Amino acid sequence: MAAVAIQQTSPIAEIDVGVTGTETVLAAANNTMVNDGKTLLLVRNTEAATNVVTLNFNPSFHNRVTTALAITLAVTGSAGDHVILGPFPVASFGTTLSFDCDSVLVSAQGIRT
Repeated sequence: MAAVAIQQTSPIAEIDVGVTGTETVLAAANNTMVNDGKTLLLVRNTEAATNVVTLNFNPSFHNRVTTALAITLAVTGSAGDHVILGPFPVASFGTTLSFDCDSVLVSAQGIRT
């Protein structure tokens, strides 16, 4: 399990240029991040292969049948490709975002603007 740190940024344009800060190498399961409904998740695929990050829904949200959303991290060039996910509504994902990953060669960082 890895707890992902959140970096405060301002303005949002900084994300386009490149966020500097601490990325957390993800564990295969039970990764977490504090969620306030405004935080984004920067996920970086550090290997030259496709990987999947699975976001877990809050199971009590409207008795949801679907409990997870899989996001494929395709490699379009070389290792190091990234994607920005979110924001994550608290009603759907809870105050702690829980997510899994199919590879320990994926890292993540929380971003709040």
